[in-house]
Amino acid sequence: TLEVVRKAGPNVWVKLFQEERQWFGKLGADIIRLGLEARRDEYIRAQVEVFAGVLHAAELALTSEQLVAAARLLRALGAPQPRMIEGVEA
Repeated sequence: TLEVVRKAGPNVWVKLFQEERQWFGKLGADIIRLGLEARRDEYIRAQVEVFAGVLHAAELALTSEQLVAAARLLRALGAPQPRMIEGVEA
């Protein structure tokens, strides 16, 4: 014969949700600990410098106004962007 044992406890989906939240919390702490955001920002700044070097190339013959506009736009690329969650700033 088959015996069925039942016991009261949290819903399995609630339990899985709580485990996932704990995992993402640990992941966020690890990202901060490793400094990945700072490294990403350093990489972006380095890329902006590469783009700036290209724009200053004599072959492009950009005017001073164009260089000023390009510098402004490149600085905006390297600036921290607001974090968006479903179209709303976080």
